[in-house]
Amino acid sequence: MQKTGGHTMALVTTVNAGIIHSGGRAIVVDTLFGPQHTAPLRQALKQDGLAEQYVFNTHYHSDHTFGNCAFGCPVISSAACSDRMRGNLEGAWNKQGIQKWLEANPQAPKDFTIRPPDLAFSDALTVYLEGLPVRMQLFGGHTPGSSIAVIERDGVIFAGDLLFIGRYPFVGDASIIGWCAALRRLMEVAAGYKAVIPGHGPILWDDAIPHEVGKLLSFFERCLDAASALAGKGASHEEVLASPSFPVIDTDQPQAEERRRVCIAKVYDEVLSWGKR
Repeated sequence: MQKTGGHTMALVTTVNAGIIHSGGRAIVVDTLFGPQHTAPLRQALKQDGLAEQYVFNTHYHSDHTFGNCAFGCPVISSAACSDRMRGNLEGAWNKQGIQKWLEANPQAPKDFTIRPPDLAFSDALTVYLEGLPVRMQLFGGHTPGSSIAVIERDGVIFAGDLLFIGRYPFVGDASIIGWCAALRRLMEVAAGYKAVIPGHGPILWDDAIPHEVGKLLSFFERCLDAASALAGKGASHEEVLASPSFPVIDTDQPQAEERRRVCIAKVYDEVLSWGKR
């Protein structure tokens, strides 16, 4: 765990999580890809004598929520996140889906269950943690229900998967236009802040915050510009994926080129959809 402020600490791994604390109470931010991965979070709580009061899910993706069942406190998320998680229980996360997940994750407890949020907010919610205000706010973009946690007193933000640092972002059910708007808004909210914890990648400190948020925003904007120009020419998907017009992220991420192609295809599909409205 890395201390990011007087009331915050972050766990930086393949997927990031964190703890917000005050007066012996704590909010756990995201719970990783199953209860078997939550030991560092639970150990930090125990070591510092912190009682878990809430879990906050920044969005519904399983690598941020499947550890919810390791905690006994209420789970909070945006309403859009909560609705999607509950909907998935009838779809990809049904009994058969979870059985396949357990087979692929033999270290997970056999009594693993998915815990959807208990409490949900439509736009924003401020929780007072023993007098410490923690603002949870819907931003959208990466998913319709993506939210951030703002701890103004520390100058710290948990941004979830609005930020992928040093790697290509996962764009599965993203709105690229919405993501750009969310990043612009994040830069405004984070102005002068000390630290921003991304969903994936290293913690951003001080001047690195606007720099790195701006880099991801520029990547999306340049992709949109390139896709718009090619759409105007009636380019096929094969021509788009072969085009040198799209930006490259300097990364040692596994399968980086494939992830770049997925990003480009997603952007192009979104641009093409504009003409169908």
